[in-house]
Amino acid sequence: MMAAFWILEPSFGPIQTSAMLGSGCLIAALLCFLVPAVSQSIQRRRETEIAKSSDPVTETIKAVNIEANEAVDYFGPLKVMTTAFMLGLSAAKQLKSSRAPA
Repeated sequence: MMAAFWILEPSFGPIQTSAMLGSGCLIAALLCFLVPAVSQSIQRRRETEIAKSSDPVTETIKAVNIEANEAVDYFGPLKVMTTAFMLGLSAAKQLKSSRAPA
């Protein structure tokens, strides 16, 4: 601020230079207050649009995809595929045995 004052003061005078620097600081302060408020309102609008367009089935599918990706990242693809295959095989056996005539 002092360097800007020293540079501008010989051309504009002390009062005008002070007024320009004060105005610049005021504008910067207003921007610092407005930018977060504007970004929050945009984020709220975006969230409401997403909430309006989504349904429980879509949300469940997204959650399952996220969990599956995290499991693959953590355990590795081979372990996850083996576990899913074994789980499906045991579920099929249980379903077959429950439907078999007694």
